[in-house]
Amino acid sequence: MKKSAYQFLIENKENEILLQTIYNKLSKHESLDINEIAKESFISKSGITRFFTAHGFDGFKEFKYILLNEDQSFDTKISPKQIEEEIMIKPIQVTSSLNDDQIFLDLIKEIKKANTIYIHAIGGNNSVAYELQTRLERFGFKTSFSTDTHLMYVKLVNSTKDDLLIILSYSGETKETIKIAKAAKERNVTITSITRKSENTLSALSDIKLFTDSSDSVVKIMAFKSRTSMFYIVFKLTILIYSSDIEKYNSILKNNIY
Repeated sequence: MKKSAYQFLIENKENEILLQTIYNKLSKHESLDINEIAKESFISKSGITRFFTAHGFDGFKEFKYILLNEDQSFDTKISPKQIEEEIMIKPIQVTSSLNDDQIFLDLIKEIKKANTIYIHAIGGNNSVAYELQTRLERFGFKTSFSTDTHLMYVKLVNSTKDDLLIILSYSGETKETIKIAKAAKERNVTITSITRKSENTLSALSDIKLFTDSSDSVVKIMAFKSRTSMFYIVFKLTILIYSSDIEKYNSILKNNIY
């Protein structure tokens, strides 16, 4: 069984300028490009490959793959306070920095004029999608959300340019999600995506792009960080809608009390 690349990085970064360079880039969510790493650590690319081969990896490429595709938060023993910082506080701070208020205001404008707001997600992100639907419905907006991807596709085939689609996908590359987005695109539906900060197909198809903290690995197990980030976006969106016309939404919310 291969060793943890992240644990190897943490345990040895203080003694190796190469690992310190990689750690700094990882912390800043920068690309781990071997050319840049070689330049900044003053080590040749072949030297980098030899280093990782000597430490049990099949070169830098394998080390990088393992590093980016393992859950880094639980590879080492950390305190509950550190877990709170890494899993809850930092993802919100990073997500906040990635999305200025104007992008939320642009989305609110589209929400208010849409005939129907279609919401799509897959797997674990369905909980966030349901939260979004519930909050928009309570404000009086007409929404459509289903965990059945085929049914969602059928609905979008019958959508119009006066509708809005909000898609939640951490990777932005899920096959079913891309199919849904393309169906909406063909109908001239305005598309809003919520994905990790990266170049991805879903963002490229979208008119409004919101980004989450991207430090969860794509091959993730519990997805704490990405889910925290997505819920933060939903909650901020809710607050901004409410604050745009407090008197109106107070009245609507009072009528929704049961």
